[in-house]
Amino acid sequence: MLQIITKKFFPPGERYETLHRAIFYTNYRVMRGEKIITPVGSLLPSTGLHSLATLTCEMLEKQEKYPDGPRPGVFIATTGDDLLNDFAAVISFFLNVTCTPDPAACSTRTSTPRMAKPRR
Repeated sequence: MLQIITKKFFPPGERYETLHRAIFYTNYRVMRGEKIITPVGSLLPSTGLHSLATLTCEMLEKQEKYPDGPRPGVFIATTGDDLLNDFAAVISFFLNVTCTPDPAACSTRTSTPRMAKPRR
């Protein structure tokens, strides 16, 4: 999906454009004001959730626009869920961090185990 939205499979021409945004939960620490820009989308630091850091992800989905306009069966946009999940996976592998749209999945991987109190 990431290759499709970066126009690698379509001839030159007009595109349907759909902006998708999501919050990614991560153990990656970004300096305030630092923006990570990639060919697929961008990441901006957001206000964290307890011990989790958050990033706002923006992706511009581009789909081929047909000259005779939209008609039944013509694909003009997706929900963005697959794109966002793919982008989170790429960020995880590239930066060697946890990056996911699911806060529960991130908190179990980034939290520090609590020590048990000794018995008396």
